[in-house]
This record gives sequence, C-alpha cells and structure tokens, in this order.
Amino acid sequence: MGVFDFLFKKKDSQVKFKEVREIDIDTLKEILTEHKEIMLKEIYPEAEHLSKQIMKEIDKIKIIVEGIAGKRLDNKLIGYQFVVRMHKNFVKEVSNTLKELKFPDKIDYDSLFEFYTKLMLILKKVTKVASSNRYLYHLFDQEMQTFSNQMKETIKLAENLGEKLNSNKEQINKIGEISNLLNEIHKTRSIMVHDKKTKEDAEMEINDLKRELSEIEIKIKREKFDEKKRELEEIDFEIGNLKAELANCLYPLERPLRKMQKLSLDKTEIRIINEYLEDPINTVFKGIGEGDSSKLKNILNELKNNLLNGELISKEKAREKIIRNINRIINGSLLDDMRKLKELRKREEEHKNGIKDLFTLNQMTAEINQKIKQANEKINKLKEKGEELKEEMKKIVDEIQNKAKIILPYEIKLIDIIEID
Repeated sequence: MGVFDFLFKKKDSQVKFKEVREIDIDTLKEILTEHKEIMLKEIYPEAEHLSKQIMKEIDKIKIIVEGIAGKRLDNKLIGYQFVVRMHKNFVKEVSNTLKELKFPDKIDYDSLFEFYTKLMLILKKVTKVASSNRYLYHLFDQEMQTFSNQMKETIKLAENLGEKLNSNKEQINKIGEISNLLNEIHKTRSIMVHDKKTKEDAEMEINDLKRELSEIEIKIKREKFDEKKRELEEIDFEIGNLKAELANCLYPLERPLRKMQKLSLDKTEIRIINEYLEDPINTVFKGIGEGDSSKLKNILNELKNNLLNGELISKEKAREKIIRNINRIINGSLLDDMRKLKELRKREEEHKNGIKDLFTLNQMTAEINQKIKQANEKINKLKEKGEELKEEMKKIVDEIQNKAKIILPYEIKLIDIIEID
C-alpha cells in the first residue's frame, strides 16, 4: 500500500444510507398492513389459542350462572323481596353481558385487539355486577365462590392475551400513527378537491356575470340611453329655470291674494284664489291661456286696484313689483314662458318613457357587480385556504416519511400527492 493510499480508501465504518423508494399512498397502506402482519404473525397461534381458551372459560361462567339462576330462595328470609330482586338482577346482568362476547371472525391484529378490548370491558362489567350483588355470596357460598374462581382464571387468560398483543406495541402504535396521518392526507385532499370545485364554480359564475354586463352595455349603447339621459338632464335644467322665473313672477301675489280672500264673500272668487294658491302656474295657464280668462282677470284687476290704492301691501316697492307681475299675467306676456314650460314637460315625459328601462338596467348592473365582488372574495379566501392546506399537507407528508423510516428497512418518498391549485 502506498503512503497516501489510506487517504483514498473507504472506511468500513462509513455510514451507509438507506435505500429510498418512491411509493404512493395506497401502496404505503398495503406495505404497512403487510409489515404489521409479518411482525405479529408469530404471536397469532398463541393468541388464537388463548382466545379459544377464554371462550371456553366464558362458557363455564355461563353454566355457573345458570346454576345460580336455578337456586331457590327461602321465602322466610329477612328482606326476601329485596334478595329476590338481587338474585334476578345478578343472573340477568351477567348472562346478557357475557352474550356480547364473540370469537374473532379472523385471526389478525385488529380483530384480536378488538376481541381483547371487548373482553376486558365485559369482565370489568361482570365484576362490578358481582360486587353490587355481593350479598349472594352469603346465600350461595359454594356457587358464588366457583363463579369468582372462574372469573379469576378468565381474567388471567385475558391478561396473557393482552401481554401477547402488546409485545410489539411500540411498533404497532407507530404504524397506527402513520395510518392516521394517511387518513389526514385523504381528508385534506378531499377538502382541497371540494374547494377547487367551489372555486371553479365561482370563476364560471364570474364569467357568466361579465357576459350579462356586456349584454347590458350593448343594449344601453344600442338604445342610446346615455344620449337620451343627457337630453333629459338638459330639459330638466330648462324646466327648472322657467319654473324659477315663473315662480318669481307668480308667488309674490300669494300674500295679497290671501288677504283678499279673507275679505271676499264671493264663493267663486274664493275658489279661484284657492286654486291659485295651490298651483299658480296651472291656474294662470288654464285661466288666461286656455280657458275663460274673465274670472281670473277680474280677480287680478281687483287685486291691482287694491294695490294702486295702497292696500294689502304696505311697502310701495313691493306693491309696484306685484303690479308689474299682474300686468304681465293679464296682457298675456307671461303665457309664452308657460307654453314653453308645457312643451318642455311634454318632451320630459317622452324622454322619461324612452329611458324607463335604464333605471332597471343600472340596478341590474349594480347587482351583478356586487355578485362579481362577492365571487372574487370567495375565490381569494379559497386560494388562501388552499395555500394553508398545501403547507399542512407538506408537514403531514414529512412526518409520515420520518416515521416510516423508523419502521421500514428503507426510506420512502411519497409520490402522487397531486398539487391542487
């Protein structure tokens, strides 16, 4: 060997790494089941033998109980009725409880452990029943003593079975832990699949809603709703200006007309003044522009004369302004504005009818946008939840792989853990 050969020679004590195998979840379940059965196979013959012995001992206890059931009680006993009830209760409770135990359907760890667990519960319950009815030991000393001895024998066999089943308890528990983690993966994946479907449904809903919005926008453009809406706004603006101008002319007459009304005894005059006070524009338009103007003109001339005489209104400037307004009404110069107002109102109504569907369409648009917002919020929450579940899944997979390498003679890498977006 050369001087430096030792530097390049592999040492026998060098750590050997375990083989790594790629395994899917279902295969791992099968391997764990097989591994568990291999570990426990050597205990099955004795465990089966103990189980059969236990069933025989249970049958012996049943026979003893049947014998106790056939015993007659002396009716002269103190507390006879109480003792009878105790006797019947013991027989009934113990018999029914023992009937619950069944021999395992097959000889494997899970079946045997289930049998053992059930057996221990039954023995505990029977012991409690015997303790609750311990007075029977004074009445049937021999039979009850035989019963106790048989119970002790059965309990001893049960403990032996438990020791046998628990001989590889640590390994079995580790396999059980891995099995539980595999179930967690299945549960988590089911949630992720469900959430993915929910997210896809929400995305489809958004697409459908956007199509609806597009159709509404096309209809609004086709019907020229925006143009009609602007025209309506312009008409409303003109109407507002005209109404303000007419109000500035007509409303100042209300105060002196009320004073006239209080002094008037003419019912027709009072009625016409009332109509004016309620709606001066329509009253003047109907009275001067369309209808018989004489009655309204007479009232306005009378009002004008009162004002000229310095009556009804004390301030001269106010009287002069009202007189000018009365002249505009009587000579008809105000009617042009009224006719224009009437024409504008007609056009306003036509435009309102033309865009009456716009309000409904706007309302539908708002509702659709709200639904889109809610669907997007749902999608974002599902995405956040999905990321959390992915992290949880990774932790579970790591834990399974770490636990598995303790049990198996090789390391595993779980595959086919499909990523769900």
